[in-house]
Amino acid sequence: MFRVVTLFCLAALLAACVSRTDPAVSDYRRGLAAFSAGLTDRAIAFYTSAIDRDTLNKEDLSIAYERRCAAHIANGSFAFAVADCTEALTLNDRFARAYNGRCWANARSSQLSEAAPDCEQAVALDRDEKSFAHNLGFVYEGLGEMDKAQKAYGQALALDPAYLEAREGLERVTTTPGT
Repeated sequence: MFRVVTLFCLAALLAACVSRTDPAVSDYRRGLAAFSAGLTDRAIAFYTSAIDRDTLNKEDLSIAYERRCAAHIANGSFAFAVADCTEALTLNDRFARAYNGRCWANARSSQLSEAAPDCEQAVALDRDEKSFAHNLGFVYEGLGEMDKAQKAYGQALALDPAYLEAREGLERVTTTPGT
């Protein structure tokens, strides 16, 4: 019963996403709704349709690529995610979320050396986003740069003292082995 209600609500939400003036905007909005519902394959399809329609302005197109990057990360398709965030950055080289997306996709595929500069840029562009600082700490930790990881995790915790992942990361990098 719950699944039927959820699917009905999603269908209603997708119908509400329709733009009378631009089908690309409709597809983009549907992508957002599908991603929010955890339907990453559908989200990718909608974002792809929005991008392929070639009617979005430069800023919206950059966001569509970044959102598709996030959906690819959720699916574990890290190479596609890197390509999409790179495209988003081609359109807007000040887009912190796209730097963070490319960072996280590279980090999740164990490309930590490639991830670090993107994480650093994401944090430099948006010092108020706790997840960017956390991701930077994660990358530094993986690279064995514990002092830098400690600072990044600390920054995430300064933004949100209840941020569990950052607290756990900080504990890992400040704990001396054998104690």
